[in-house]
Amino acid sequence: MLLALALTASIASAAVAATADYLAAYEAGAVSSAVALAIKAASSGDPEAEAFLGDRYRKGDGVDQSVAEAIRWYKAAAAQKVLSAQIALADIYWNGEGVPVDLAEAALW
Repeated sequence: MLLALALTASIASAAVAATADYLAAYEAGAVSSAVALAIKAASSGDPEAEAFLGDRYRKGDGVDQSVAEAIRWYKAAAAQKVLSAQIALADIYWNGEGVPVDLAEAALW
């Protein structure tokens, strides 16, 4: 039991460190590095990193702008209950941002 708790704490600590890494890089203006670090964190299931990547792709910030890629990352984060990703998805579908207006899809988020 203690080993399981220690392992869980270690994983949580690593996730926090990964989040701090990509956010620190982004705040320092190293957007390309931040994106690379966020991809690594998102690949490990970090929902905040997924939402961060959705934002980058939606805005074309450090990556080529791609609403389709933004939607992919936002959906991954939204599935893990990240409110900002859910709101972003609703906004994209409500306004038809790079996709046809789809009020039913917007309402899902």
